Amino acid sequence: RRGLVDGSDGRARGLVDVPGSGFAPLGFVEPAAPVSLVRESDTFVLENAEVRVTVDANGLVTSILDTSEDRELLPEGRVANLLQVHEDLPNAWDAWDIDAHYRHKVRDLTEFDSIEVVEDTPLRARLAVHRTFGSSSLTQTITVEADDPRVHFGVDLDWEETEKLLKVSFPFNIRAQYHSA
Repeated sequence: RRGLVDGSDGRARGLVDVPGSGFAPLGFVEPAAPVSLVRESDTFVLENAEVRVTVDANGLVTSILDTSEDRELLPEGRVANLLQVHEDLPNAWDAWDIDAHYRHKVRDLTEFDSIEVVEDTPLRARLAVHRTFGSSSLTQTITVEADDPRVHFGVDLDWEETEKLLKVSFPFNIRAQYHSA
């Protein structure tokens, strides 16, 4: 397995090959290709040798391209990393009882406070999208790392709303018999 080693400040320091079990001395290795983060007018493009991610001016992902297969993973005209707020008024119990009718009222959170480049090195590219909703605030991160086909999404959230359910939408264009999350 190949992975990044972070420093105490959270920034990538090097890439290492780690054995599946046991132990071995570790030394930094060069990535197959460097990661890049490019700002093109109102969009950001994060890319490594295996994936290209396009983020629009609102912090929404408009494209995830598997470059090894030349395959777009999002349906045409749809966006990913879209926060959605639903009214959560359960029939019986509060908190963990989510009734099917919650889907009838939805508000897409496309407004944002700011977008910042958190890290832009040959080993990792990371964007942070800051948003507020009502009394709540959150930061979403979108990360691409060297030699990694995955796109990493993170959320740091201070949720102060009542009777509201928050979810994030990823409408992938994938047909598969098995999945994991």
